[in-house]
Amino acid sequence: MANAEHAAILAQGVEVWNEWRKDNWNVRPDLIGASLSRTDLREVELSGVNLSRAYLSCANLINADLREANLSEADLGTANLKEADLGAANLSRANLSLVNLRNANLGWANLSWANLSEADLTEAELSFADLSRADLSRADL
Repeated sequence: MANAEHAAILAQGVEVWNEWRKDNWNVRPDLIGASLSRTDLREVELSGVNLSRAYLSCANLINADLREANLSEADLGTANLKEADLGAANLSRANLSLVNLRNANLGWANLSWANLSEADLTEAELSFADLSRADLSRADL
């Protein structure tokens, strides 16, 4: 269950959230299971945030910072992660079907058992990413 205070801050918008993150750099936000489907999170600062089992389907995460975030078992189906930084993120068992990951950084990310079917990975950085047992059927690489 997401920390109610953290969820309330994010609900105020990306600008408020990013400013809060700057001022509270030592806090590791907890958004476990948060419902963020169809949310506009362009350029949001979510590095290191726990988003496991979160609902982010159809979310706009263009140019978002998700480095080292925990997105295990999260639902990101049809989300837009174009140019997002997911370096060293945990995306194990996440649903990434039909996701736009064009020019995204997935270096060192854990994508084991992730569903990447029909995902657009054009020009995505995948160096040292763990793709073991990931479903890449009909993905654009």
